[in-house]
Amino acid sequence: MARLARRPDDSSSYYVVTAVDARGRLADRSGLQALAWTSGHLITIEVSPAMAIVRGSADGPHAITRQGHLRLRASARHALGLAAGDRVLLVARPGHDLLIVYPIPVLDEMLRRHDLLPGDGGRG
Repeated sequence: MARLARRPDDSSSYYVVTAVDARGRLADRSGLQALAWTSGHLITIEVSPAMAIVRGSADGPHAITRQGHLRLRASARHALGLAAGDRVLLVARPGHDLLIVYPIPVLDEMLRRHDLLPGDGGRG
């Protein structure tokens, strides 16, 4: 079994894989529930090519939808390379009041670094 460089100190994260719809809505709400973010909860969204970091914010410019979903705006989806039907990993960190959205290709790259079979590009 591959060994990680170090064991994570914080094991209170909540993980879920979910799909993104054509309007940027993330189907699974359980990550938001782990954070106790409900309809109308104000948030900020910071985006890089590898992830989106969503934070609870008293004066955030975005909010959880009336139906209790997180919706990523089009510019965020484009920056992350997401299209309708793509899946993402959500990592909720309640102790930090944040949610991280990882596109699956980013996860593939992370996992390749810990693959047991050297030299095969992570396939095997």
